[in-house]
Amino acid sequence: MVQSALDVLAGSAPSLAEDPDFQTAWGRLPDARLGAVYMNLAPLTGLLDMATMLAGAQTGIALPSDDLAALVPKGMAGSLVAESDRLNLEILVSPPEGGSTDTAVMRESELALSFPSDTQAYLEMPTFGAGFQAIVEQALATLEAQDMGAMDDSLGLGLGEGLGDIEALIGEESPITAMLGAPLPEFLDFAGDTGVGVGLSSDGLWLGIAADVIDMETATERVTSILTVLRMLLLSGEQEGVDLETSEVAGVEVTTITLPIDQMMAESELPIAVGNSIDIALTDDQLLIGLGDFVENAIVADPADSLGADAGYTDALAGDTVNAGVTYVNVGSLLAALDPMLATMGPEWEMVAPYATAVDRMIVVPTVDDEVSRARLSVIVGQ
Repeated sequence: MVQSALDVLAGSAPSLAEDPDFQTAWGRLPDARLGAVYMNLAPLTGLLDMATMLAGAQTGIALPSDDLAALVPKGMAGSLVAESDRLNLEILVSPPEGGSTDTAVMRESELALSFPSDTQAYLEMPTFGAGFQAIVEQALATLEAQDMGAMDDSLGLGLGEGLGDIEALIGEESPITAMLGAPLPEFLDFAGDTGVGVGLSSDGLWLGIAADVIDMETATERVTSILTVLRMLLLSGEQEGVDLETSEVAGVEVTTITLPIDQMMAESELPIAVGNSIDIALTDDQLLIGLGDFVENAIVADPADSLGADAGYTDALAGDTVNAGVTYVNVGSLLAALDPMLATMGPEWEMVAPYATAVDRMIVVPTVDDEVSRARLSVIVGQ
């Protein structure tokens, strides 16, 4: 290493600064920065091949190493920049050799308008249904390619030998497909951009899911199918505190599933109340699922009072309204709600709290252009 450095300094060996890939990546970074990093990731494909072989030898599952190697980016560069009230860490990833950034979905979403302004954690995923289908189908294809013997039939499902039983269980002709109205990988293909939000206060925890519907007819059929299955499962027994009923909120039919959730939380010794109901509703353009009052509020609330209109959220978004997803946490509000519980769980919290509570909000926003995929992490301090 020392000799190599001396050769570079003497001009008899090329330096990193002369490497075209480094020059391109480094040139994308802002000049005013606290620090920067660069990694040439192409050589990692060899290590990935070795790791794949070792994993296959230990598990008996032959992973598709060629496909995995094709996913390794060409390189990565990043910068850390300080502003008056935040630190911005931006990572730029170059696509694999011969690859492109076209796989990322860039869009402008209004999903955050369906969540209340006091949402403390929010995750937004583009084209969720298509992504779910791709992941499940890839997992099933990988399993199907293996000779792993018989599946466990302890549930008495009549499974035979080998992984062909997976097809019998969730394939086109399976009983589960008949109940759901579609094979499991395709069940959520009507769902487009999807958001998940969480809030915690002294009143308890609420959680909500809002998914843009890209095929209303299919969505109606699938929701009807799953509610029919749930109705059979919930009402076939005679468990106390279990019920399923429908009501109307501002012209939208809301199905409420009542379960002893708080009792289960208490038995788990978790000091959080979440209520005993899960609501499901299908509006003109969205599927809404939630604990607490989320669904009702999403139907009747004024968008001006939503997370999407909240000054803290829009400030953290910083103009990146066209993006490939959002992860947002209102750290200050969340820690204020969790502080009593954290203080009782461990004395260490008293030492950590002054540093943690200095952070007000955090956001991660991925974007892409024709050359690189970008991810910005902003840590915003309190005023």
